[in-house]
Amino acid sequence: MRLGHVAAAAAAALVGCQLISGASQDQFSGSGGASLVSSGSGTGVTSSQSSASGGASSTSGSGGAGACKSAADCPGKDTGCVHRACDQGMCAMANVAKDTACAEDGGKFCDGAGLCVECNHDPQCASDQYCSSVTHQCRNKDCTDGKIDGGETDLDCGGVKCDGCTNGKSCLVGADCKSGYCKGAGGSGSGGAGGGPPTKGACGACTGDGDCAGLPGSYCNQGTCTPKKKLGVTCADKSQCASGYCTDGVCCATACAGACLSCVAKDTAVVDRTCAPVRKGTDPAAECAMQAMSSCGSKGVGCNGSIQNPHCIDWDAGTSCATSKCKDADNVIATGSCDGNGTCAPGNPTPCSPYKCANDACLKACAGDGECATGHYCKVNVCTMKLAAGAPCGAANQCGSGFCADGFCCDGACTAACSTCAKAAGATADGTCTAAAVKSKADAGTCDTMTGCATPPCTCNGSGVCKSANGAGCAASTDCASNFCPFKDKVCCDTSCNQKCTGCKMADFTGMADGTCANVMNGQDPFLDCNAGKKCNGAGVCQ
Repeated sequence: MRLGHVAAAAAAALVGCQLISGASQDQFSGSGGASLVSSGSGTGVTSSQSSASGGASSTSGSGGAGACKSAADCPGKDTGCVHRACDQGMCAMANVAKDTACAEDGGKFCDGAGLCVECNHDPQCASDQYCSSVTHQCRNKDCTDGKIDGGETDLDCGGVKCDGCTNGKSCLVGADCKSGYCKGAGGSGSGGAGGGPPTKGACGACTGDGDCAGLPGSYCNQGTCTPKKKLGVTCADKSQCASGYCTDGVCCATACAGACLSCVAKDTAVVDRTCAPVRKGTDPAAECAMQAMSSCGSKGVGCNGSIQNPHCIDWDAGTSCATSKCKDADNVIATGSCDGNGTCAPGNPTPCSPYKCANDACLKACAGDGECATGHYCKVNVCTMKLAAGAPCGAANQCGSGFCADGFCCDGACTAACSTCAKAAGATADGTCTAAAVKSKADAGTCDTMTGCATPPCTCNGSGVCKSANGAGCAASTDCASNFCPFKDKVCCDTSCNQKCTGCKMADFTGMADGTCANVMNGQDPFLDCNAGKKCNGAGVCQ
């Protein structure tokens, strides 16, 4: 494919060296640096541009893209016409001298601007050819003889060996035209379409990229089909770049999308065309506006310069970023802190005990038990640990068991007749509800209606059963809580009370209440215990 006569506009010559970097070492890894990628099938490589596709790929140097001691320390890869150089400690690219032999892209000689071309002078061509100063290609001398010969499509132009024809002149394919567009040739607009003999068209100005189909790798540029731009060359749209990427105003090797990346050397300290992180502390694209501290995002001081993870410099690790909040009724999540990479790390849950968590904070006082943590109750506005079994109590809410019976935190409700939670009343221990105890509290009203109560008033018998109390009438000892029913009185008594001159009723002249066994008064003998006219002497003896 002949591209020479439509490539002149894209072949910018550079003289001397172009600095690769002025960057500080902390923008790059300790060894290797940034990876530089170029590509091309054009006519060569300069320090500001690389060929369109298939060119050299330069990889990392030994010390990043900044300071150097020799050319070997610099990133990139030497080509036949462009060599790496170390210029006063800074990496650069140097163009090889004009006419130096090279073998890239079908060329033979360096043009002094970094391109490997077919020729620079007439003697470098065959005897019947001359060197075109425009395309640096060897052309037939027939192209200047004033005749249509040598495969020309019009007078001294077109064909394989002559420069392209101006608009309006005859052509067969787009390469026959300086504009790169052959209108009407073979009926296809840019060259024959196979089948019959080709039909000549006329060179004309292109109006869109579709008119440049006859010159693959070209785009329509102000009426002329122009080879797509190489890496590092300025561009206005991706359609102009062979790589397909126009980033930051230059043709870039990649899309280079994302914050703190650029394809421009002045931003990155790496040659134009290579996507790389921008310098630390700079923000050329104004991407790092300050964000609220609570977001942990950009601090507003530029990019971080990192190769592995380029992004805006975020708020420092440890910066407070979130207020506390209740995880649940008993725990609060402490204030969060930034991790230094744009993320707010929540604090750890912390118990609010002895209080509850409300309104995203632990309470400091209470108005009721509902504001206290589990296992606590509100005592004079202070959440207090609930009492253990056996502790004295005034109400059930004070007890961990939820039961306060007989003045003690109890292991159960202990409301049954003839049961108690007080050791003094017969429980095995304070706090242990014991059904066999005689309750100290008055429970006659309870026992009087219970099974086992023969004659009220009744009380507990010490085995958890309601029996008639002392002084109540009885028919047998089993009717009585005391288990004593003297046959003389038939009332439940505190003892058997069956001895002579004793009684268990006040009516027996004992002077004691019913139910209490005592000696009959002196001179009395209500049960006729004495013989021969004797009487009780008040000491339980007949005389």
